[in-house]
Amino acid sequence: MGLSEVLKARKQKKEEFVKEKVQNFITLINVYIQASSAATLGIMNLQQLPQLKVLKQKFKIPTEGRLGVAEKKFVAAKMKEEYKLSDSFFAEIDNSIKRCCKKVMDLQPFGIWFQTLMQEIMTAVSLDVQVGLRLPLFLRKWMKSMIDESVHKICTSSDFKNPDVIKSAANVRAYKEKLHLSEDWLSTVCYVYIILARGSKMK
Repeated sequence: MGLSEVLKARKQKKEEFVKEKVQNFITLINVYIQASSAATLGIMNLQQLPQLKVLKQKFKIPTEGRLGVAEKKFVAAKMKEEYKLSDSFFAEIDNSIKRCCKKVMDLQPFGIWFQTLMQEIMTAVSLDVQVGLRLPLFLRKWMKSMIDESVHKICTSSDFKNPDVIKSAANVRAYKEKLHLSEDWLSTVCYVYIILARGSKMK
């Protein structure tokens, strides 16, 4: 294998590793949502919660009275350690589910809203602060500040030159209101996602 092939293989391996890390982050958020939904709505059928089922079986998490209670604790602890998240991050998800999901049938639209919000906020922030997202990783505080400012602007304004940002920002505001999530929560998700996508770890 020549040098170019070796470098190409290394690059591909790194890209796959980074993609896996980002996907793990998103998956853990989804698992937490399923666990919180089970605990809130009293769901006992794991077939309705496929990602939670995989986690529960993989780590052999025993049920504590009600499905979702122990699983929430497990996922939250794992994410706090891995991504340096605060209790308020998980409290906002719990509150969102309680306010939006009064019955099991509400979970499907909730999931669609949530996934759409995640896609739109990442699109809007990425387009709004393209240069800032390429800053050296030792300037994390500056990057975090730029992301915070961008999220605030996206959540409160339509004053963007890029029409794609205008469209995504409008969607962010609509779904943020539906889900009752704060700017701080959205900013945290964007920051962790971007750091992971850069191939680094949270500090």
